[in-house]
Amino acid sequence: MKDLFNRAVSLGLGVAAQSKEQIEKAVEELVKKGEITRSESSDVVNDLVAKGQEAKRNLEVMVNERVQKLTGAHNYATKEQVEELLRRVELLEQKVFAHTTGLTGTQGQTPSGAAGDKDAAAPVEELADELQKPDDRL
Repeated sequence: MKDLFNRAVSLGLGVAAQSKEQIEKAVEELVKKGEITRSESSDVVNDLVAKGQEAKRNLEVMVNERVQKLTGAHNYATKEQVEELLRRVELLEQKVFAHTTGLTGTQGQTPSGAAGDKDAAAPVEELADELQKPDDRL
C-alpha cells in the first residue's frame, strides 16, 4: 500500500489536476481490487487531495516567480504606472482644452496674430511646469 501511495504522490502535477471525485473513484477501484482496505481509503483520498493542492500551490508560486523575473528584466510598465500616465494625460487634455477655449472662445483655433508670438507659448510652458509638479490629489 505504501508503494502504491508513493507512486500516486510521485505523479505530482497529475494529482494536482485530478478532482477529488476522480481521486475517490480511483481509490474505490483499489478497494475493490483489495489493494487497500475501506478504512484506509478515506485517508488515502485525503492525503492525495492534500498533496495535489500542495503541488498546485507550488506550481503557482514557481510560475509567478518566473513571470515576475521575466517582466522585471524587460522593464515593462506596471498596471499602476499605466493608470497614472493615463490620469496625467487626461489632466493635460482637460487643461489644454480649457486653455484653448479660454483664449479663443472656440476649440482648436488660435487667436489672430498669435501664431509664432512669444506670448502664445507662455501658457503652454506654464502648463508644462504645472504638470511636472506632483499631484496632491493622490
